[in-house]
Amino acid sequence: MIFAEAFESFKRNAVGQFYPLKEGTKKNRSTGVQMIKRLAELALNRENSIRINKFLESINGNHYENIDALFSSQKLMNYISQESLCLYGFFNWKTESQEFDYFIRQALKDNFKLQLKENICNLSKKNRIHHIYKIYGQELEKLQVKLCLMDAISDNYTIMLIRYKDYYEFKKIASNFEKFKMKEYKEQW
Repeated sequence: MIFAEAFESFKRNAVGQFYPLKEGTKKNRSTGVQMIKRLAELALNRENSIRINKFLESINGNHYENIDALFSSQKLMNYISQESLCLYGFFNWKTESQEFDYFIRQALKDNFKLQLKENICNLSKKNRIHHIYKIYGQELEKLQVKLCLMDAISDNYTIMLIRYKDYYEFKKIASNFEKFKMKEYKEQW
């Protein structure tokens, strides 16, 4: 039930205006799809990024000129969930920290073949994401992975894990979101 409530809030806050194009860039309907494809290539392993890119080609990409609308679309979220892809994790502020921990560990394993050390902190005492995200961000840094929040100015957390070597490109793509602001774990969530 929490996921359904969080998703509705996410849709209300995320879907909206067209993304700003850099001066001199010709607007075309595939731009939002291309940006999400590139995010998938940065955040997922090769096999999974190919899978999600095929999915993005199969949906009516012309409908998703707006990168925010595609990123927060029910179709994309359902596909990610059904296929167990760790492109991004979506959590309500009430979500227990164990779910956050599970997502981080699964994303590291599936996408980067990395493993986080056990018992980073006591999850039963620090039982909400706002208690632990900085601790996890510090541990991920040791693995050369950035913990990023795509903040829709809501009570939800949409997180992505990005390798350090891809972070600059990720930031450039994230700057095209209008309804989301990218934050690092060092910032207040």
